[in-house]
Amino acid sequence: MRSLNIKKSMVFVIVIALICGAFGIFAWHSDQTSHSNKVFAENGEQILTLQIGNPNMTINGVSQEIDPGTGTVPIVLNDRTMLPVRAVIEAVGGTVSWDENTQTATL
Repeated sequence: MRSLNIKKSMVFVIVIALICGAFGIFAWHSDQTSHSNKVFAENGEQILTLQIGNPNMTINGVSQEIDPGTGTVPIVLNDRTMLPVRAVIEAVGGTVSWDENTQTATL
């Protein structure tokens, strides 16, 4: 009987240790991720976040529509991730132009 109680106690301690360890790993990862973002932002780089099916993007923590008024969203098509290139390029300070004669986009 006493042996059964010891086994139950050991299992309980192991389960609690695993749960605490898992939360510690998640907290550490979260700290590392936010620290990395701060480093990029401090170095003058842009942090741009887009999600499949979401008409909003986040630039350095500020949310805005990808293509205002149109509902444009990133999609996955034939195992390829398709992003609205104009929105991405302009969000990081670039320019996009289209030459109708040559059917060429310049980024």
